[in-house]
Amino acid sequence: MFVFCPRLAKIKRHVDEHFDEPFSLADAAKLVALEKTYFCRLFREKVGISFHDWLSRERINRALLLLSNHDHGIVDLALAVGFKDLRTFERAFKKCTGITPYECKKIVHRYWHENPTGRPPRWEEIAPTLHDAAL
Repeated sequence: MFVFCPRLAKIKRHVDEHFDEPFSLADAAKLVALEKTYFCRLFREKVGISFHDWLSRERINRALLLLSNHDHGIVDLALAVGFKDLRTFERAFKKCTGITPYECKKIVHRYWHENPTGRPPRWEEIAPTLHDAAL
């Protein structure tokens, strides 16, 4: 959907380039020169979910990518993908994936131990129970 709406494409580009930085609904609305309420309605109409939920999913997807390629501590991971605190990260992670970040990290460690192929894991291989929303 971001391709067809230039204003939303601008939001997506900003998040892709600055995913680890604070970015609020007010910031997003200001970036595309829209009033906050109108921006919320437009975003939900075009994307199908709220801006806040979408931003959390984008950050969780980054966290999954980092988990699959590196051995990060959970707190470091949360901060690296733009969450202000561990509790918020854990809630968002569980909402998107169905498991906690710690459980996911254990799955990834098990994968690397059993499959030292050098290629990052594909999530459907190691955790078929992950919710499709995050992937």
